[in-house]
Amino acid sequence: MGTKALGSSCPTQLVHTGCVEGLVCAEEPHGNHAHPTCRQICDPLAADPGCPASRICTAGYLLGGLTGACIAEHEDEEMVGLGEPCGSKVKSGIPCAPEAGKRYQGACVQESGGMVCRRLCALAGGECGAEGVCQDTLGLGTLGVCQP
Repeated sequence: MGTKALGSSCPTQLVHTGCVEGLVCAEEPHGNHAHPTCRQICDPLAADPGCPASRICTAGYLLGGLTGACIAEHEDEEMVGLGEPCGSKVKSGIPCAPEAGKRYQGACVQESGGMVCRRLCALAGGECGAEGVCQDTLGLGTLGVCQP
């Protein structure tokens, strides 16, 4: 654990040690000039991920488990729903399918027909049901997406 407080600048290589307990050093997953800062940890798969008002949980900041970071909700994120095509200029892993200001339910991933918004799942016992199988498409190790 580190000494940096919420909102403090931090080096991303110090994910485990740069910020005080309960925070993670993370960049926002968009924009060209994102600066890593200490952000509140959240659970991207929980119905109530634990972010304060005006923040939304996004996945991809792993601390040895299924951990996300609370970021500002952005109008420029992919507002498409699960299973819908993402924009043509979107990079793989960009959050999509926002759920009532709580969390992004999915991530855009490359498939044969282009970028598609797919539901996030836990690789260990991830249940996707009719949406397919939980795949490590994002390369995060513990968190994947449901793909047919």
